[in-house]
Amino acid sequence: MTNRGTADVLLNDPEYLAVLARVKAEVVGARQRARMALNREVLLHYWEVGRLINEHSAWGGKFVENLARDILMEFPGATGYSVRSLKYMAKFASTYPDLSIVQQTAAQLPWGHTMLLLDRVKDGQERDCCSSLAPVSLSSADSTGWTWMGRTTRLTCCSTTSGCAATSS
Repeated sequence: MTNRGTADVLLNDPEYLAVLARVKAEVVGARQRARMALNREVLLHYWEVGRLINEHSAWGGKFVENLARDILMEFPGATGYSVRSLKYMAKFASTYPDLSIVQQTAAQLPWGHTMLLLDRVKDGQERDCCSSLAPVSLSSADSTGWTWMGRTTRLTCCSTTSGCAATSS
């Protein structure tokens, strides 16, 4: 690269535009990696909270209600700790009792997708198949498919005899 002063750099200079494109790609990549790392930590946290809830389920039905109230008192303004959310965490931990499975597959899914799979896909093998396909491109769901970072993936979770498929567009 030739040494250019700031005033000499033209916005339409091909070399400058190439550098700009590389920096933009790096920003996008770093943001994507940060989202994935944050999502993984949140899901592992939710799994651990769910595991603790399940360990103490003998304390009765008011246990989760009290826990939700006390968490919100301790952490005012915190979100994600309603009675409903805590019950999802417990369901998540009981559905995936093996932490290594959570780390490898389920933690790659956003929490909203995880809740949808827990609700809509009852068969364990089918759910695992969907979970393993979904990280290809997920972040918000609608009735036609799952999208994440600008790509759409339609998940077809079939019976284990016919397998699962995902198509991206």
